[in-house]
Amino acid sequence: MIAAETSNTSGRPPLLVNVGCGSVHHCEWINFDYTPSSPEVRRCDLRRGIPIGTGEADAVYHSHVLEHLSADEGEVFMRDCHCVIRTGGILRIAVPDLEQLARTYIAALDDPAGPDLGLLEWLRLELFDQFGREKPGGRMVKYIRALRGETLIKVQARLGTELEAIYDGKNIQRRSLVERLRSAGVRGVWLRTRESFVRLVARLAGGREMATAFDVGLFRASGEVHRTPYDRIALRTLLERAGFADIRIHAASESRIPRFASYGLETVGGRVRKPDSLFMEAVKH
Repeated sequence: MIAAETSNTSGRPPLLVNVGCGSVHHCEWINFDYTPSSPEVRRCDLRRGIPIGTGEADAVYHSHVLEHLSADEGEVFMRDCHCVIRTGGILRIAVPDLEQLARTYIAALDDPAGPDLGLLEWLRLELFDQFGREKPGGRMVKYIRALRGETLIKVQARLGTELEAIYDGKNIQRRSLVERLRSAGVRGVWLRTRESFVRLVARLAGGREMATAFDVGLFRASGEVHRTPYDRIALRTLLERAGFADIRIHAASESRIPRFASYGLETVGGRVRKPDSLFMEAVKH
């Protein structure tokens, strides 16, 4: 049944597309990201569309991408996904689960043994720091590296393998200037040069305060902050408006995409990368 839902009639291998992949990608997929972390990843600004032909993809997957777009951008992005997927193809999405987070927060407040103040602060950071931060990483990385004991175990249950990346510093790419410029491309180098010039003008015109305001605005437009939260109702509604059907919630290791768990995109050695996620799939009819 699973194979029938995702098979194509051309005899070619399935065309699998992973958009906004970051550092999590697989060689059997076409991987796109705004800032490629590997030669296996192609540069792409998803706000300009997915560079795949209409109806060519057997499956499209994106994890923790949608929440970084505005509600209007998310609508356009979902229609782009619908466009590139063939009839009978699958869209799989992972987003931070607002419902799970809210229920966890209320449960922590009402804990009969008394609230874990460290956990509550972390949950508030999950709720608000990712939306309101004004610099890379916000307060979350510094806070989590100071956690110990039972609170750390509780937070680890929410973050999965992502916690190890924070402790190891693997989430911070230490690349040389040449590597960063090569990754950015000609357009990226031009944009950074223009930003530096405008920052200098802002500082000359309005001093440090105006230059800081420019940097904050530039950062908040960079794509790091979360802009739109989703729960199972909001995400289902968005998918339905984009034209998808047969919408289902899945576990991280379950999918209608054949061999999905074997690609290691959501699980590593049986462990979930991001347990705080809502995993949802839909079919293009």
